Amino acid sequence: MYRTLIALTLVLAACQQTPEAQNQQAGQAGASVVVTDVWARATAPGQATGALYLTIDNPGATADELVALSTDRAATAMVHETRTENGLSRMRMLERLAIPAGATVELRPGGTHVMLDGTEPMSAGETFDLELRFARAGAQVVPVTVVEPGAR
Repeated sequence: MYRTLIALTLVLAACQQTPEAQNQQAGQAGASVVVTDVWARATAPGQATGALYLTIDNPGATADELVALSTDRAATAMVHETRTENGLSRMRMLERLAIPAGATVELRPGGTHVMLDGTEPMSAGETFDLELRFARAGAQVVPVTVVEPGAR
C-alpha cells in the first residue's frame, strides 16, 4: 500500500506543468503578458512628479494593449512618449500602448515611460505597487523598486 501511494504521488508530480510551460500556454492563448524590470528614479524633496520604467513581454499570438495604470504613490499614472524633433524634446500622453503579439515593449529613459504626477518624494531602496490594466490580459500588480538617479 505504501509503495503504491509513493508511486502514485511520483506519477502525479511528473504530470504537473512547470510555471514556464503554463506561461507559454497562456501566452499562446493571447491572454498573458509578463511585466518585468520595473523601476523608478528617486525624486528630490518637494518634487511632485516622477517617472518609472518597465518591460512588457507578450509571448502570445494575439496583440494586447496597456489601457490604464494606477498606484497609491501618485494622483495619476500615465504612459508618455518622448519625441525629439529639431533638437527639441516633447512628451505626449498615450491613451493606449500597443503590445504586439510575440514582442517585447521596453519603457526606458528618453523614450516611452510611465509619468507619475502628484507624488510624494520617492527614496532609493523603497518599493511600491503599480497596477497595469491590459485590454486582453486584464490587471496585474507589480512591485516598483526606487533607485538612485543615475544608477540605471
